[in-house]
Parts: sequence; structure tokens; C-alpha cells
Amino acid sequence: MKWIKKSLPGLLVVLAFSWMFLISLVYQAPVSWLVYQAQQGWLAEHLPVESRQLLLQINADAFEGHLGKGQANNLQLAAGELARVEWQLSWWRLLFLNPALQVELGEEPLPWRLKASASPWGTYKLQLEAGSLEVAQGLPLAFLGRLEGKVIAHLAVNQNRLECIHLQGGWQGVVRLQSPMSFDLGRVSLQPSCPSEQQLGWQLSSVIQNEHQLELEGQASVERWSFTAQAQVHQEAELAPLLRMLGWRAQGAIQEGELAPGQRLEARGGGRL
Repeated sequence: MKWIKKSLPGLLVVLAFSWMFLISLVYQAPVSWLVYQAQQGWLAEHLPVESRQLLLQINADAFEGHLGKGQANNLQLAAGELARVEWQLSWWRLLFLNPALQVELGEEPLPWRLKASASPWGTYKLQLEAGSLEVAQGLPLAFLGRLEGKVIAHLAVNQNRLECIHLQGGWQGVVRLQSPMSFDLGRVSLQPSCPSEQQLGWQLSSVIQNEHQLELEGQASVERWSFTAQAQVHQEAELAPLLRMLGWRAQGAIQEGELAPGQRLEARGGGRL
């Protein structure tokens, strides 16, 4: 027993330094090498097929730096291209299995800022602060302007699946559609929600005084998405011909108010992700 008491402090010191050495190795791992291994190396064997397919669409050479701190320029993704991504991971938080990550998406002075943290008992917190809508290039729809505000999500792992516990906040700003058509959307407000059936809900409104008032509600899960929408548009509003081209159905005329003469339109749709 005496030799155990004498050797225990030394053993604890050895274990502590071994743990710090292991965390340092992970922290300093080159991200380009990790992405390559996840695409076609030893990490790929441990990833779901869907995750591997997504990773194969990323150019590993765009990454510079290590897991703890680095950046990626002109990052090619399936949906478009990100001009700049920069991240920083706290070494001290990682050491105690309570990692905290900060990510900036897009160019200064208006990048999107993501803060993410995880606890050892399987809970997560995400905070996304909005910025410029020109954060990505090559998307089917191109927008100009910026959004303000932030969204905070609290998540947890339940039976090997990530579930949304609580989501608060929203984004709003003045937005203009640049492509494929060019016109003002006016004041836009996006309000996500996290209902009990584990579908991401969202509400979007777009308003220009004397021109249009647009309201959309939607849900998105891992596999499917759907939405319903209503609009009131003045007959000379820029938005009116686009909605008709997209197949929005007329629901009656507007004879009174600031949008008269105008029309009420509605639409609904959905699909698989």
C-alpha cells in the first residue's frame, strides 16, 4: 500500500502530461490532411456514406493551418463557393473535453460569425451572427445587402441522434435580389424555430410599403422540406411577375388599402433534401 501511495502522484503526473500531449497532437493536426483522410483515407471508413459524399465535394487544398487555427480561401462546396473561412479552437477547452469553436464566414467587415461549444455530457450550443449576404458565390439566387441579429440553438444527443432542444433569435435586414432577376425585396425578417417534432421551422417576411407584403412559413427535417406562403402585391410591383412565373395562384383582388389595385397570391410546395 505504501508504494502505491508514493507512486500515485507520479503516475497522475505522467497521465496528465500524456493527455496534454495527445490533445496537442490533435490540436496541431493539419486540416488539409484531415479532410483528405476523411475523403479517401482511414477516417473515411468510419463515416456514414452521406457524410463522405459531402466531403468529396470539398477541395482539401483550399485549407491552410491546423485544427486549432486556420483558414480556407475560395472553398468549393456543392451549393457554391465561400471566399473565406477562418476558424479558431480553444486548446484549454479541448483539454477538458469542453471544446469551443469560433468560425468566420465571408470577408470583412461583415462576415457571418459562428460560435459553437460542446459539453462532455452531450449537449451543444450554437450561435450564428448574421452578416453580408454576399458570403457565398455561385448560388442559383444571388442577394445583396446584409442581415443583422443572431440565432442561438441548444442541441443534445438522444439515442445517437442530434435533437434541437431550444432555438431563439432571428435575422432581419434590407435585401435585394440580384440574380436571376433584379429587384428589391425590402425589409426581410427570418425567424427560425425548433418545434417538438424535431423539424426546423422558419418564418420569413418581406415588405415594401405600397408594393408588396410577403409571408412564408416552412419546415425542414433531415429528409424533407415544405412551405406555405401568402402574398399581397400591387399590380405594378416588381415582385408580381416573378411570383406568377413561379406558379403562385391568384386568390382574389385587392380593392382597398395601400396595395390597391392589387392581387392576393398563395403557394405551397415541398420536396426531399
